[in-house]
Amino acid sequence: MKVYANLDFAGINREWVDFVITEDDITKNKPDPEIFLKAAEGVGVDPSQCLVCEDSISGVKAAVDAGM
Repeated sequence: MKVYANLDFAGINREWVDFVITEDDITKNKPDPEIFLKAAEGVGVDPSQCLVCEDSISGVKAAVDAGM
């Protein structure tokens, strides 16, 4: 899966990651906040307690709309 290759490339040990969500897990793309809301739910954290680092305007909009 590409996400794991990206983690490896970034030097992020897979053991540090508790939850992974990809486009295969959602039905709506950004700027819909679905992916961020599912990610928060997956790690058991309220969206208001999440910090998002995004590289696109649609991603920033999705994060804001998710309440992050």
